[in-house]
Amino acid sequence: MELKMDFFQFPGEIRNRIYTFYINDCGTSPHQAEEQKIYTRSNCHDVATFFDDAKKLFLLNKQIYIESRGIFCRLVHDERTGLSYDIHDWATFKRAYKALPSHLFGETQGTLTLLNTVETGNTQPIKQLIEFFAKEGGWKSIAAMQKSCPTTYDKDLNKMVHARQWTSNEDMDMQFFFKVYKRKDDIWEYFHMEGIGWTDEIDDLLQLDF
Repeated sequence: MELKMDFFQFPGEIRNRIYTFYINDCGTSPHQAEEQKIYTRSNCHDVATFFDDAKKLFLLNKQIYIESRGIFCRLVHDERTGLSYDIHDWATFKRAYKALPSHLFGETQGTLTLLNTVETGNTQPIKQLIEFFAKEGGWKSIAAMQKSCPTTYDKDLNKMVHARQWTSNEDMDMQFFFKVYKRKDDIWEYFHMEGIGWTDEIDDLLQLDF
């Protein structure tokens, strides 16, 4: 005779261990998750999928949500928890950061790369982002920023790009870098940014409607 056991018949300690194993793997690839277990490294989670993965657990059952939410919150606030991103779509970037508590903005690091090709059209808001960062950098216009930003050859892209890097203060607690280029038809085709600790900038970015 087949023996069936309801999940909630397991002792609370076992259920918590199951929740912990699942939550620790949220926002990680199978390779990353296994590597973290083997080497007992601090958890590093992808911002774009971390909260989506956790939400799948929370939506299974109200009791599961109540029992597991505390474990998730402790992980989010654990100083050993790393949050990173490598995103290639503006909508995904915005959705991921809107799910992230604002006090953790400064704890994330990674890259956002957007591309408007002839095939895809002008689908990513590259020009609007460049206008935003031009204003943040103290320039009156994109043209003024272009004159100020050196043009360098990017061997990975095989393109000449405008590049800019700056830090917020001598302690370098905020580092930001971006590079852009546009096609001959005046369409901004490529935008790449990477940074860590740029809390105010992300908060302002999320308020923009594009």
